[in-house]
Amino acid sequence: MNKVWIVIANARMSTIYSVSPKNHHFNLVKTLFHAEDQHQKNSDLTSDGPGHYQKGRTSLRGSYEETNHKELETERFAQHICQELEHGRTTNAYQSLIVIAEPRFYGHINTHAGRHVQPLIKYHLAKDYTHFSTKKLKEELEKLLAHEIRLLMIS
Repeated sequence: MNKVWIVIANARMSTIYSVSPKNHHFNLVKTLFHAEDQHQKNSDLTSDGPGHYQKGRTSLRGSYEETNHKELETERFAQHICQELEHGRTTNAYQSLIVIAEPRFYGHINTHAGRHVQPLIKYHLAKDYTHFSTKKLKEELEKLLAHEIRLLMIS
């Protein structure tokens, strides 16, 4: 039977569950927390404003775009999650993935998932369920994904 991992993530934390093929029991695989939990403001994290430049001897001037630190940290956390998914793939811990994340963060995960992990993402649910207990999560997913989980386990 096909092993399925369910990844529940947002920009601050991620929980990975495996689903037992026999009784659809959820087993916690790993919980990841974002190391720099974005409590600081962008202004606290950057030294000054964007730089300026002048193009040649003309009067054309421009400025460099300021890097959004929160966005960079979100990208790093998505990369960390994808490293865990790659490790799980190489150790045959799963064959299929269900990812539950709000659309913007899912975009980061999808971007950083390697070419071997991306095809294993069989279903994406655009929700933030990171605050759900395991019991509540199982109830919600049984309602929403029961059919998909059965199909993934059989294939």
